[in-house]
Amino acid sequence: NITNITAAPAPTASISGTPMTCGSATTTLTVTTNAGAPTYLWTGPGTIASPTAASTSVTGAGTYTVTVTAAGGCSSTATFAVVPSGTPPNVTATANQTITCVVNSITASSSTGGVTYSWTGPFIVSGSTTSSPVISGAGSYVVTVTDPSNGCTSTATVTVTANTTPPNVTAGPPLVLDC
Repeated sequence: NITNITAAPAPTASISGTPMTCGSATTTLTVTTNAGAPTYLWTGPGTIASPTAASTSVTGAGTYTVTVTAAGGCSSTATFAVVPSGTPPNVTATANQTITCVVNSITASSSTGGVTYSWTGPFIVSGSTTSSPVISGAGSYVVTVTDPSNGCTSTATVTVTANTTPPNVTAGPPLVLDC
């Protein structure tokens, strides 16, 4: 007796997904396969919401792999690189600044148009959402610049020292006023 055995072809697997925008850390990946009754196993550098589903939400950039196993045990793998899209805005701030009795603001700038500013620090008096907040004391100040067109951000730190000592004033010796 001759028995013919036909081996099933290995399943195919391909992944589709969208890049993450800078303002988002999550995207959805979906595998397509020709396997009958397949099982799935996703691996990757970030958090995988449903590691055994055909479509899953992933958090974090990097290369994700799915292994598709058909009912007969044959398997195939596919990979997908999740890359943030968009370019972070540039930010320029003088790292060390001194405030005095006259100079009481710090400054950051960006050549990327339409950005927003957000300053944090110990003594912000006003203007925390401007490029030059008014401050009243020394400390470490951080500015976050956001490009609203893509959600990308950049930060810079400014260390501020205070020189608020009033100047010494000497009137000089007494003078005689003659008429």
